[in-house]
Amino acid sequence: MRVGLLAKGLLLRGDRDVRLVVLCHDRPTVTLLKRVAADLPHHLMRIKCAGDEFKYKVDLLPAEGAVQVSDGNVNVLVSLTSAVMREPAGTPPPPPRHHTPTPTPTPHDSTATIARHARPPPPCLPRFGGLPDGQTPFVLLSLEGGDVKRDDKDVLPRQKCLDALAALRHAKWFQARAASLQSCVIIIRIMRDLCRRIPTWVPLNPYAMELLVSGVMQSAGAALSPGEALRRVMEAVAGGLLLDHGPGLRDPCEKELVDALGNLPSQKREDLTASAQQYLRQIAFRQIHKVLDMEMLPKPKHTGGPWKFPRKRRRSNTDTDPDQPNGEGKVVKTEEKMDATESSAKK
Repeated sequence: MRVGLLAKGLLLRGDRDVRLVVLCHDRPTVTLLKRVAADLPHHLMRIKCAGDEFKYKVDLLPAEGAVQVSDGNVNVLVSLTSAVMREPAGTPPPPPRHHTPTPTPTPHDSTATIARHARPPPPCLPRFGGLPDGQTPFVLLSLEGGDVKRDDKDVLPRQKCLDALAALRHAKWFQARAASLQSCVIIIRIMRDLCRRIPTWVPLNPYAMELLVSGVMQSAGAALSPGEALRRVMEAVAGGLLLDHGPGLRDPCEKELVDALGNLPSQKREDLTASAQQYLRQIAFRQIHKVLDMEMLPKPKHTGGPWKFPRKRRRSNTDTDPDQPNGEGKVVKTEEKMDATESSAKK
């Protein structure tokens, strides 16, 4: 399954690393990884076109629990994992529950009759394929390629497998929640570019940044344009959302209450908040080109809207003719002035 930037549609210019995750039934082992690395070149030769000059290179990475395929331009990391890796190694599966129906005694039945009707538990379960007497389900798993009785040295690193499982959950969450929001993918791509250019934003976890943008846009309650959405995200960060005493970012892909920014130091959080405040001021004063690291757009020659031409300037109050408009744009007649003067004199 595609995970990471490739599955979310967040690739930017210059990104050459993508990732795939293969979900196995049992614990993936180094032997299985070597088999995948040995069989991949033959399958890649089948899909290769006749005019293609590049060659695929397959590298085995046991420490990463993956196989890397490269054609000189794009690198694909294929990771192996399994849901069984969540359980600690060596933990046996829970014992099956046997349900033996007991006949309902009647007044005429005796104790010997009830004991004769009682059936002993079956020697094996059908879902294990029918085990011979004396053989446990754990031996069957080890014979069929299971992981309980295998050497721990042959199993791939557990933490790498858990990271691959987390990448699967993050990709499914993004496709279900964030991808459907208007302008969400655009803002995340802008924030990714910001995290690549500005050293202050480099420590921000990409997954935490995706949670931040999607949470802010969901709280708006309405569709936002890219400009409004970027400003709203900067307002949230500038308001102290990422600080230690702030609400934090809960990881929706984990059962426990986990903060997606738990490993971010306090100083880095304060630097991110101060940087967001600076960017918010630049956006407010129409300097968003500085935030996006682009040239300032030229001013339009003709202003749009109802006022396509400048308003007519008001006349000055320098005219000697009393019947001309004064500075306030009103015409005062001489007869009205005289009548007002006579009435005030009589009083």
